[in-house]
Amino acid sequence: MKRVSSQLIYSSPDSFLKKTVIETDEYQHIVRLISLSDEQSETAQTLFFNGIISPGIISLSLRGALPNCAEQPYVNLSVSENPETIFSNRCIIDFGTEDQTVINKLLRKHELFFSKHTASEIIRACCILPAIYTNQPCHIEPGTAPGLMLWTGFDLTSLKTHSSISIKYL
Repeated sequence: MKRVSSQLIYSSPDSFLKKTVIETDEYQHIVRLISLSDEQSETAQTLFFNGIISPGIISLSLRGALPNCAEQPYVNLSVSENPETIFSNRCIIDFGTEDQTVINKLLRKHELFFSKHTASEIIRACCILPAIYTNQPCHIEPGTAPGLMLWTGFDLTSLKTHSSISIKYL
């Protein structure tokens, strides 16, 4: 068993959890969510991270699942120089990879673009909408294995970008 937590957990398309621990088994399936508000004492052996935990990034181009752009707004940051021109609240952002080193380089390259958007908008576009589009788990709940990741670089009160954002797989 592995237990992780952070200030915020992006648990579903428009929902953040606070004071919650995610417990996973050896296959990274979520076994349970533990509300720290309901516990008598802190959970043992919990790794606490500074940032936002979300489901993992899914690259549609890597998985050969490119959407019809007339039906689903889509931008591939590995080839796009100006993503702002087509970004909307329903837009899928694709990094062309699921490798965290390459993704972090693209996050830095497009820092100005990401600085204009909230954590909710960015995580929805990179993680939630691609998961929905490919019928993969997009909720952090028991019985799912969404490939957890940590986002840093956001003001956790306003959810605005306050420095260079980056990701790390957990």
